[in-house]
Amino acid sequence: MEKKYIGIICIVAVIVIIAIAALGGGDSTSKPIANVTDVQIVDEGYGMYSLTGKIVFSEDTGYAEINGEAKLSDGSVEDIPLVTNWASTTAGTTYNIDTPLLITSDMSSISEITFTVDADGKTTEFTVTP
Repeated sequence: MEKKYIGIICIVAVIVIIAIAALGGGDSTSKPIANVTDVQIVDEGYGMYSLTGKIVFSEDTGYAEINGEAKLSDGSVEDIPLVTNWASTTAGTTYNIDTPLLITSDMSSISEITFTVDADGKTTEFTVTP
């Protein structure tokens, strides 16, 4: 009689494990939180630059922001704080990016700028070469 109960418990355990995997199993190939297109650095003159482009979020989010990091030709890095942000976003809606960049380095010394979109703790990166 005890073997019967052990067998039933094992079957139930396997079913529970399969159900948990099916419901909560993440997909490492899931789509990024945002798709950024038409991105460019625009020279506004007088040493001022801005980032322009379009961004579409793949899901509704709360607070979302873009930060950057410039890689300089000498190997050092300059942080570019809070490029732009949104209080919330709606999936599938295109948002325009047109914002000044707080860069203290000379643009000619920058080899590339990597921007990070952070929305509800999910991130997507994109790189721009000036």
